[in-house]
Amino acid sequence: MTQEEFKIISEIVKESKNVPNAKLEETMDKITAEFETTKNTIISMSYYLDKLEELYNNLLSEYSERNK
Repeated sequence: MTQEEFKIISEIVKESKNVPNAKLEETMDKITAEFETTKNTIISMSYYLDKLEELYNNLLSEYSERNK
């Protein structure tokens, strides 16, 4: 979602009392899709970060063993 899209959604939320139901549903769908995308990205990055840590620790272990 771009900053412009976020600003538009924020305005719709602020003015939600005056927005037609169809626009509310469309906006809710966009927010839901963005939430799911963001959640999946965070989960993916979390696995990636864990794997990077594991790889680093393996190398650190080997390096430490060699420099005793």
